[in-house]
Amino acid sequence: MTENETEFAVGESIARPASPELAARRAWRARRMALERHSQASTPDGPRRDIGRRIFSRVLRRTGRAMKGVGLHRPFARAARRLRLAEITLSFARLPPAFDGYRILHLSDPHFDGNAGLGEAAAALVRGLAVDLCAITGDFRFAHRGPFTERGVLEDVALLRDAISARDGVVATLGNHDPHELLEPLEELGVRVLVNEGMALRRAGGRLWITGTDDVYRFYTEAARAALAAFPAGEGDFGIALVHSPDLAVAAAAAKYDLYLTGHTHAGQICFPWGAPVVTHLRCEKSLARGLWRVGGLIGHTSPGLGTSALPIRLFCPGEATVLTLRRDATGAAQ
Repeated sequence: MTENETEFAVGESIARPASPELAARRAWRARRMALERHSQASTPDGPRRDIGRRIFSRVLRRTGRAMKGVGLHRPFARAARRLRLAEITLSFARLPPAFDGYRILHLSDPHFDGNAGLGEAAAALVRGLAVDLCAITGDFRFAHRGPFTERGVLEDVALLRDAISARDGVVATLGNHDPHELLEPLEELGVRVLVNEGMALRRAGGRLWITGTDDVYRFYTEAARAALAAFPAGEGDFGIALVHSPDLAVAAAAAKYDLYLTGHTHAGQICFPWGAPVVTHLRCEKSLARGLWRVGGLIGHTSPGLGTSALPIRLFCPGEATVLTLRRDATGAAQ
């Protein structure tokens, strides 16, 4: 292995977890299954019933039926498959020199089965891109509850995987729509799923440490905070947190992470013409609902997502794949 090659350490790699991690995953699975049976959401602020969200969902379902009745469903769904590619350069004082220019393709919230043809559209959008890493921050399927039966979602993941050219592979977290049964099928497709786990990529004395938590919007446990706290934050360490929602941004900033990649909000999905979202589905600070933001020394990126939730509609808020280029710079400012 040469000095410039990426090293995948045992227990910190794109490869499947080793034996010590398997025991932790068994404990995670038991807890996650119990939470999935619960009607209440488990959040960093305690249990929540989200009655307002349920009422809102009922209204949207009725709206969807009405759209189909008047022939609007297909044109709106077709418009929602018109995705865009955005490129952002971020500068960090602590980025190790060996990772200067590192490119991350950030994808989120595909909800593949909510809009037939989205998998093909997403694959076409990213085909031919040369990146170092692809990070997907959850919500692969459309359904909000119930066991995983939507096998077509995996076909779309495979399409996307084959279209992506990422030197260090594809890593992902689970979202609040994703049940525990989705973990193994994703990893069989070559996607490393991080559930309250960390991994490290090493190059020429520098280390890019990636921590992925389980969803914290509905399936929060203290294991998520513990995983973030495990970041060593030493000399030459650059920390990236992958969390489905922005709810742990303050905790990640306290743990000295440099970059926080998230989604969940769809950047509103349905927005006013000036870009302000009608609804964010956030419990934390609303300023974290879309695009770039800062919490202390932490830079965050909330993806608009690829897909749609509830209804296959996007207004003034197109679906997006984002390429983030990391640069080493003393100012640490976005460019």
